[in-house]
Amino acid sequence: MTHILYPAAHWCEGPPPNKALQRTSAERGFLWHCRLCGRLAHQSAQLPCGGTNSLTPGPALAAERSIRWTATSFPMTRLTTAECREFLAHGSRTAKLATVRKDGRPHVAPVWFVLDRDDVVFMTHESSLKGKILQRDPRVMISVDDEAFPYGFVRVEGVANVDRPTQADLLLWSRRIAARYVPSDYVDSTAERNSVEGELLVRVPMSKVSGMRGVAA
Repeated sequence: MTHILYPAAHWCEGPPPNKALQRTSAERGFLWHCRLCGRLAHQSAQLPCGGTNSLTPGPALAAERSIRWTATSFPMTRLTTAECREFLAHGSRTAKLATVRKDGRPHVAPVWFVLDRDDVVFMTHESSLKGKILQRDPRVMISVDDEAFPYGFVRVEGVANVDRPTQADLLLWSRRIAARYVPSDYVDSTAERNSVEGELLVRVPMSKVSGMRGVAA
């Protein structure tokens, strides 16, 4: 995965902002923001995602020092389709699935999911409320968000394809989904528990997708 970094803010100690802003880049410390994983760090090497940076920031000041913010820039930016796909596939973010009840009331439930090309794939039992709704009305909206500052989100709107796969296929997809969210020692047991009779395999084509980063700007 290619991580695209840009200076999210610069800061320094002591002097008033007007003088601080006149410092050269070699005298400033910078925070860097990865536009894909949404994390901030004083140096690119400190990014949890392990992103690399082709730019050379000023020397980073120790995080524990007393700092003075002199300028901030967390631009709220629209994500491309490719960036939305990478955002959805990153880490173990859960999706919030919105459906419509028979009487018109909304229903929202968290789901574990994976991407399969341009489909968001998840599982649910036919007896669950979301399972019953999806069999009656497959129109859905999915929201996935980054809960770390400066925050971001991706939304997927589409019509779900609800399938009753074979036991072998159920186990395959259940294992693939479990591998994203649980420790490796628990993948097999979780997959078996979630691939019982009556389980549905749901695919939501990414026919309409949008996302933003830096929403705390």
